[in-house]
Amino acid sequence: MTSHYHMIHTGLSNRKAGILVMIHKSLVSSSSIRITAPIPGRLILVRLETSPAICIIGTYQHVWSEVKGAVECEAEREVFWTRLNELVRGTPWRCQLVLAGDFNTPCQEQAPHVGTGLASVTGAVRQKDQHRLQQLIVSHNLVALNTWGRRSYSHTYQFDHAGGQHRTQIDFILCRAHHGDPLAKGARTIRAPFVPDKGMRHFPILASLPKPQPPRQSRAGQSSVGAKEVMQHLQGQPDLAVGLVRQLWALRRQRFGISLQVAPLLCLR
Repeated sequence: MTSHYHMIHTGLSNRKAGILVMIHKSLVSSSSIRITAPIPGRLILVRLETSPAICIIGTYQHVWSEVKGAVECEAEREVFWTRLNELVRGTPWRCQLVLAGDFNTPCQEQAPHVGTGLASVTGAVRQKDQHRLQQLIVSHNLVALNTWGRRSYSHTYQFDHAGGQHRTQIDFILCRAHHGDPLAKGARTIRAPFVPDKGMRHFPILASLPKPQPPRQSRAGQSSVGAKEVMQHLQGQPDLAVGLVRQLWALRRQRFGISLQVAPLLCLR
């Protein structure tokens, strides 16, 4: 397997944390990979120098535990949320952004960011900082891809015990909203041969994301006209402006779902 993939790992010597990112060698060479690990074993940023760049953030949040002390637990998790927000905020908008891993926190339904395909939660959410994950998704206009399928297959973690089974959905793949097309929202858990049949286990999530497209290059000799020049031209010809607005609205009625920014032109009527 190592002959086909770049293996990128961050971990701790105490074996309590670790993240492994595997990048197929057909996608990018090793010289085009940049790595940053703000929290070793817990948070890693892998940047692929493609055109445009692909930024993959691997996550492994601390488990919520009140046994070792809620104050200590909340402090460790807050550091994670803070650094994760900084990574997302620092990723240029032109890059394709993917966050994937164990957030050890459930999501709450909130369209258009989080869908209805969420695992059932019995009682109140244990993680008192659940709002931090929700804020991360909403404030950065992200989409939780594996929350739009069937509830019965939404759980990503399962623990078999004498009293039955405990299932939760704490692992997610997130991306920016404009990359979350219908195919991407078909992300789902899969059963893999390396996943145990009993005990504590996480299920892999399979997702398909659109390949980033390089920015369009203007043709040689092609002139460009800015918005300021267009506005000045239309202000001098009111009849032309009104006719253009009517044509745009007619086009909008013909093509369902098209988004046209005509508000600046409407003020010219």
